[in-house]
Amino acid sequence: MILTVYSSRRVYTLNQQRLIASVVEPTSSLVFVNNNIELDLTWSQLRAVHPVHIQYLKNLAVEASFSVSLVCNGQLWGLLACHNMTAKYLSFETRQLCEELSQITSLHMSGLLRAEIDFQRYHYKVEFAEIRGAMQSSIDAFKAIKSQISEIKTLLNADGIWHHIDGEDYYHGQVPDELSLSLLGNWLAQFDRHQVMSRHTVVEDFKQNKALVKFASGLLFLPLNQQNFIVLFRREEIETVNWAGKPQSHNEQDMSTSALTPRNSFLTWAEVMGGQAKPWNLIDIEMAEDIRCELVRLIEKNQLEIIALKDPLTGIANRLMFERKLKSALQQALEANQQFAIYMIDLDRFKPVNDTYGHAVGDELLIQVTQRLQALLRCEDMVARLGGDEFAVIQLGISNKGDIERIAKLMVEEVKRPFLIEGKNIEIGASIGITICPLDAISQTELLLGADLALYEVKKSGRNGFKHFEPSMLLEKTNDESIRNQLLRAFENKELEMVYQPIIDSRSKKIVGLEAFTRWQHPVLGFIAAQEFVSAIDKNHLNPEFVDWMLMTTFSDYQQWQRQGIASIPVSINLRSDQFLSLDIENKCRALSQQYQVATTWLRIDLDEPTLAIDANRSEIKINALAQHGILCNIDHFGQGLLSLKQLTKLKVNSLKIDSRLLMDDKKNIKTQALATILKAIGEVMNVPVVATRVEKQEVMAKAKSMGINLVQGFAIIEPMSVADVSAYMTK
Repeated sequence: MILTVYSSRRVYTLNQQRLIASVVEPTSSLVFVNNNIELDLTWSQLRAVHPVHIQYLKNLAVEASFSVSLVCNGQLWGLLACHNMTAKYLSFETRQLCEELSQITSLHMSGLLRAEIDFQRYHYKVEFAEIRGAMQSSIDAFKAIKSQISEIKTLLNADGIWHHIDGEDYYHGQVPDELSLSLLGNWLAQFDRHQVMSRHTVVEDFKQNKALVKFASGLLFLPLNQQNFIVLFRREEIETVNWAGKPQSHNEQDMSTSALTPRNSFLTWAEVMGGQAKPWNLIDIEMAEDIRCELVRLIEKNQLEIIALKDPLTGIANRLMFERKLKSALQQALEANQQFAIYMIDLDRFKPVNDTYGHAVGDELLIQVTQRLQALLRCEDMVARLGGDEFAVIQLGISNKGDIERIAKLMVEEVKRPFLIEGKNIEIGASIGITICPLDAISQTELLLGADLALYEVKKSGRNGFKHFEPSMLLEKTNDESIRNQLLRAFENKELEMVYQPIIDSRSKKIVGLEAFTRWQHPVLGFIAAQEFVSAIDKNHLNPEFVDWMLMTTFSDYQQWQRQGIASIPVSINLRSDQFLSLDIENKCRALSQQYQVATTWLRIDLDEPTLAIDANRSEIKINALAQHGILCNIDHFGQGLLSLKQLTKLKVNSLKIDSRLLMDDKKNIKTQALATILKAIGEVMNVPVVATRVEKQEVMAKAKSMGINLVQGFAIIEPMSVADVSAYMTK
């Protein structure tokens, strides 16, 4: 006979002094039953049973209970429970058989679940690949994400989606009203902005908000950064659940029982469940995190591209953005049979302004010119700064030449009107060359060439005006040297020269470094600064030749100083990021070192931080490789890019160069001085000096010295000198 004994702590099943025990708490190895007969439980299997469960079995008059668990992938999937109204003994063999069957069933179900999960994961990745491709094809990350929100909603099997990005809200599907969304947005602000958050039951605080209960019982929150996020919604699903065992509140006879009130019967009862939605499964969460990471990457890439595509001084498009816009405008014009015009603009008499008043005034002049040009154009048109004092305009949707001439005339008049800068009336002019697509050409190269030729004609005829391209200009070009040939001739005939601006230690007044700049003594146009012809070098694909000339000239000049007995001093040349990354600077320097019989440890390379940050990984490899030969890099325009401190600490740099305007209080930005202090502190942490560049006034130099920035460079100290002038200065 089997005897089952229940207590609040143990359940015993006895049969001929054999004992199977389930205990709630640990027990000793010996127990006493049947008049203090000692039984050894050392080898028994002990299972925890909660007192409420024991009471539940007693309430139902159950004297034997047997259960088998089904565990799938390490988690309890289900439980098979058997009850017997009388005590019942199961042999060891029967229990082992049931255990084996449960393990086999669990393994089989685990395999089925894994196969289903793998299929869902594959389906998600295929669908998301299409969404990713569509977003990557756009140059505007925010517009790209907006265009795909309905697809993201469908992919994650949501009923609605709320997309808050760039300060605007977009919706698709079934979503709560805007007031309810505002409450929800405030609640979401408390969560981590670096991971997905999900819920399938309504938030306790929102149970009285009908809109949130109805449309937002299920939430999937994808934060993109501190301001931007995506929320997916699942509607409330009203569910009727049938439970086994009538609850205490439904049985009047048991109202006086104790606090532990397990069920008293197997009778079923129904409960209506609300405020809940279909749960987000494991694959939903995985895919949401993949989507979040992709969107974050897309936004960060877009921010870097914006920096790469904008002129850092004026904030308008640079040459790269201009070329992209021109390509798009050309395709649109040919497909829709429309016309657009290109204006190539050079400022007249700009260089004397720089030489007379300094770069700070010149920069402000460029900014004001930009503002005047933009005021003449529509929002769909583009004004770009191609480099130096060279601008370009794309005017879309023109109907006749009269409109073009009117705009060109206004541009000339606006630039001719005096500029008031630092109390001075500054007067310049503008020369403009114009081409029209498709009347003059239907290719990007020919359109730009035509505008350049028309611009050249304006300069030859006295400047300060505009001309349309004419075919005769192209015929004249075939009889004259092309710009490319002129540049190649300049390399060979030594029309280019290098000048050097010293970097001074304000404490000792000694030169601690030189920065090299290129000038072109053109046989017709006269003196031209590098910033004015560097765009022609780009357009004619002469960057390799130009960099070779700069390196060779600098090595030659340095050799001359060495032979004159001048002490070794660091000399830096300026390279753009594309020149630095695309050319083999290391081997070029090694060859020149052998040719001129000088070391390379004096050479420095100035790299612009905003462009350096675009491809920080490749830059790091090349910078550190050059450092092995003693060639160190200076980070120019430091503090104006997105180069992270982590990336910066990986670079073997020589100095950090900051614009001296950061040292002075600026009415537009009162925090500039604090920023300069931070940048100086970064230099101290990295154990590299900070150089204040563009020091155009003595008060700026005094300010730098007061802040502990002792290395300065600019017109207020010493103007750029020829190689002979450097020799004379260093030997006096």
